[in-house]
Amino acid sequence: MKKSLFLPVIFVFVGLFAAGQTTDDSSKFKRAQLLREGYRFNEAISLYKEILSQGGDSVYLAKINSLITQSENGLNMLQYANRPIVNAKTTIPSKDFYLYYPGSLPWHSIPDSVSGDTNKYVSVNPAFVMEGQIFFSAPNKESGWDIMYTHI
Repeated sequence: MKKSLFLPVIFVFVGLFAAGQTTDDSSKFKRAQLLREGYRFNEAISLYKEILSQGGDSVYLAKINSLITQSENGLNMLQYANRPIVNAKTTIPSKDFYLYYPGSLPWHSIPDSVSGDTNKYVSVNPAFVMEGQIFFSAPNKESGWDIMYTHI
């Protein structure tokens, strides 16, 4: 009777140990994915390399290598990009959205929303450029729009 319980108990402990490692790898992988999607490539690369050093399935390791390459490419591309900054945030009716430009800006071309152009897939005036700054609108996560800017 003692011999028949010994082997299943060992399998249970080994299974729990393996499941714990998989959960740790999975949480590291998810955290690295979030970092990569948030443009924090250096941190993502270090997490991916930790996962890679632990070994595992060759297909999984190939995927990790691919994600490291994507992160390194993203890091290199950031040399040529600026992060847009939310310049103003307020609750207004959608029809008046383009009438709210932050600060006192000189006259500019008419915004798409009031231009009367029927083709809504191609923007007539996608951005407003002034003194090295580019103002544009972008949807936010709360199903609204933000006026954003970046600089040249």
